[in-house]
Amino acid sequence: MCMPQVSIVISVYNGSDFLEEALESIIAQTYKNWECIVIDDCSSDKTPLILEKYIEEENRIIVLRNPVNSGLAASLNRGIAAASGKYIVRMDADDICRPDRIERQVSFMERHPEVSVSSCRFFSLCGSEAVPQMLGEKGDPESTKALFLFFDPILHPGVIAKTEDMREMTYSSEYSRTEDLKLWTEMLIRGKKFAVQGEYLMLYRIHENQVTGKFHEKQREQYKKIILRFYEKMLFCLSEEEVELLAEGIYYKEKVSVEDSRKFFVKVQRENKEKFDRQAVKYAVFDAYKGFRHCGVSRIKMLISMLRLTGLLFTLSELLRRRRATCEDIALADEAAPMFGLRFKSKDGNILTYTKGEK
Repeated sequence: MCMPQVSIVISVYNGSDFLEEALESIIAQTYKNWECIVIDDCSSDKTPLILEKYIEEENRIIVLRNPVNSGLAASLNRGIAAASGKYIVRMDADDICRPDRIERQVSFMERHPEVSVSSCRFFSLCGSEAVPQMLGEKGDPESTKALFLFFDPILHPGVIAKTEDMREMTYSSEYSRTEDLKLWTEMLIRGKKFAVQGEYLMLYRIHENQVTGKFHEKQREQYKKIILRFYEKMLFCLSEEEVELLAEGIYYKEKVSVEDSRKFFVKVQRENKEKFDRQAVKYAVFDAYKGFRHCGVSRIKMLISMLRLTGLLFTLSELLRRRRATCEDIALADEAAPMFGLRFKSKDGNILTYTKGEK
C-alpha cells in the first residue's frame, strides 16, 4: 500500500502528567510516514521541557508554541494550517494510541475515499481501569450521520480526516467546549460523510482535569445552539421545548421523559424526507432508547414505547444484530487489550473491565 504522509495534531496545555506516554505511543507506530505537530498552548508546567527533549530526539515531532493561551480550537487550526500530510490524525496529550492505529486508520480511509472523517472504537481509562466502549454499535456513514440527530458518535481524539476537508471548514473558537461537534455538524450540513471504524485503536483517558467535566453548563448552552442549527438545515425548525428535550432529556439524559421523547422521535421520522436514510433513523432512535436504560426508566415502559415507534420486526432484528455484533466486538476488545498493556479483570453481562499497570 502507498504510504501517504499523515500529520498528527495535538494541542497541549499543562499536560506534563501524561504527555510522554502519549508521545511514546506515537513514536512506536508501525506506520512511519508521519509528522507530529504539537501546539503548546502557553503551558506553565513541565510541558515545554518535555517537548524540548522529544524534538531533540525525534525530527518528526514539530512544536509550535502559542505566545498566549488561545484555546483548543485556535490551537488545532494552527496545527492543521501547518500540516503537510494528506490526512490529519487527532490525538490528545493524555491518550494512548495502539501501535498500529495510524496504519489501520490510513488503510480504512484509502479503502473508503467517500469518507471525509472517521473515528475508531476505544477503551475509556479511568485510573487503572479500562472499559471498551461502543460494543455492538454501527459505524457506517448513514448510521453515523443519523446518530448526530441525538448524540455525537465521533471520538474527537480518535479521528482521522482528509486535510483538505479540515481546512475547508475550521474549528470555531466561539464554541470553546464543543468545537468538535460544531465542526462535524457543519461538515454534515455540507454533505461530508463520517464513519466509525470497528476496531479498538485508542485508550481514552478520563480524569478530573478534563475540559468536558469542568465546563458542563457552558457546553450545554453551546450544544443547544449547534443542534438548533443542525435540525434547521437538515430536518425542521426546533421549538424551545424541543431544544430543551434534546439537551436535557436525550443528549445529557438529566430529565428523561420516555413519552415526550417518543413524540419527538415520531416527528423526526415523519419530517425526514430525504436528508437521512430511513432505516438509519430507526437505528438512531433505537440507540436513543438504549441510552435511557440507566436513567431509572422502566424497561417494560421503554420497550413498549420503542415497539410502538420502530415496529416489532425492526426491534427484534436490531436486538439480534446487536447481540451478534457485541460478541464480535468483545473478541476485538480482547485482542486489542494486550497492545495497551491491559489485563482482563472482570465481566458483568456485556460490561468488560480491564486493568492497566497491574501484575
